[in-house]
Amino acid sequence: MANIADYLVRRLQENGVKVLFGIPGTSCAKVFESAISAGLRTIVNSSELDAGYAADGYARLRGLGAVSVSYGVGTLSLINAVAGAFVERSPVVVINGGPGAKDIAYERQYGILFSHSTGRHLTDLAAFRDVTAFAVRIEHAGEAASAIDHAVTVAMREKRPVYIEIPQDLWTAECSVRNNALDPSRNPTGLEEEIAAAVQDRLSAAQKPAVLVGAEVARYGLYKSAEQFLAHSGLPWASTLLAKTVIPEDTAGFVGVYDSDLAPKPVREVIESSDCLITLGCVFGIDHTLLVRDSFDKMIAVGDGLARFGAEVPRRAELGPVLENLAKGNYSSAPRPADIDPVGDYAERRSWVEQESPTELTHEQLYSTIDSHLSEDWQIVHDTCLGSYPSADLKMPGRNAFMCCPVWLSIGHSIGAAVGAGLADARRPLVICGDGGFQITGQGLSAMVRAGIEAVVIVIDNGMYAIEQYLIDASWYRDPDRDPLPYVGLNRWDYTGFAKSMGVSHTETVSTPEELAAALTAAEDWKGVGLISARVSARDLPPENS
Repeated sequence: MANIADYLVRRLQENGVKVLFGIPGTSCAKVFESAISAGLRTIVNSSELDAGYAADGYARLRGLGAVSVSYGVGTLSLINAVAGAFVERSPVVVINGGPGAKDIAYERQYGILFSHSTGRHLTDLAAFRDVTAFAVRIEHAGEAASAIDHAVTVAMREKRPVYIEIPQDLWTAECSVRNNALDPSRNPTGLEEEIAAAVQDRLSAAQKPAVLVGAEVARYGLYKSAEQFLAHSGLPWASTLLAKTVIPEDTAGFVGVYDSDLAPKPVREVIESSDCLITLGCVFGIDHTLLVRDSFDKMIAVGDGLARFGAEVPRRAELGPVLENLAKGNYSSAPRPADIDPVGDYAERRSWVEQESPTELTHEQLYSTIDSHLSEDWQIVHDTCLGSYPSADLKMPGRNAFMCCPVWLSIGHSIGAAVGAGLADARRPLVICGDGGFQITGQGLSAMVRAGIEAVVIVIDNGMYAIEQYLIDASWYRDPDRDPLPYVGLNRWDYTGFAKSMGVSHTETVSTPEELAAALTAAEDWKGVGLISARVSARDLPPENS
């Protein structure tokens, strides 16, 4: 026997969780106590949203993350981050200490709201059901072990968040202990070999086949099969932005990142003109609308437990076994393009850009300078901003060296995610964040400092929600006499002063490529957290958007 809090922590620990993120409160204090007793590291974040982003970033690299905050006021602040984890396939366990039986009884009988209650029954459980793969409230100690095991298993199997609510008066209740290892494997449907054979048949009849690699290849650890398939088939391939560096970008056949219909023309030509586009574990968002719409009938989409050939009714099939069969396939009759050397560095990937000599720092100069300072020591954690477009062309060495939020598209994700990434991986996070996103979650620097993560944060300081200005009225960028939208301007923070108040050790403000290069060179030797405020011209657009 063990108390419920200890059992839950033990199951997390057994499955690779070494850190608990969150903000403790009376409803979840027992979880933090159990985590500390078990040897887990507890990270107190600067906000519930920040805690959720941190658990998300950790889960993407470790395969499972955990976060716990106070009921109601904490969890409802957390829900945005959990929704993003749900959309982008990140297995986060949300641990909530809910109202006890007496709390509920008093509220129903006397109308007395318990702490953080909305007055409606089981508000948190209802809210999280829509953004998790499984949500449960445990009412009796006897059901705790099986419910916890099921929730953790679902998170690992589905690669999506789950929600566990335990009444705060039940945390120390004794529950039975299960010693079996959890089995999160996805069982083949029996159709995978047949589907792989059908894929090969389609390839044999195609003239311009291509592959688009998605995030599920990373989430399910299918690297070997995917790389063998690409090598044996000799097909040109790209990745989505969510899957950037899932397969190392020096792998033969790589043509670039297809982040949207604004991707570089050579990438678009391969992917959009393909008459047999095989997508492997892709999560398609709004930036892929035109591709999916126009290629729907020519697309073979395998992922999320389904395989779809064009407009045919999807069939149940697991990506892993399909890839294993594809990796063993014979492609002698399929069209094999001449050996494709993988695209080179940022300059080669951006050769289509017309070079200018602006007087103010531009996005293009910013990313070109960053690219020249990248090495295997860094992992990019990129926020949602205009810079997302050129970031797709950064040449990142290694595997899983790039993290972003390109489908859920929540600004501010990068600061918390870098805390999780920094604790999950030995590489240093290099965060690139727009000033709009930073002003939402910048206080997360405090947790970054306290956790001892040697991250470097680059804030793109242009004084506005630039991506909103672009999406709503792009003509402002071309017309110097036009006023910006009245609701996109930002208060110009003293970012270096703010960072210093959070305990950041190193700060720089730059406004030229030369100054940025010098700061990045110095950053290689920085100890502790560093921040670079990069003053980019407010009217500058990345070339893709111009």
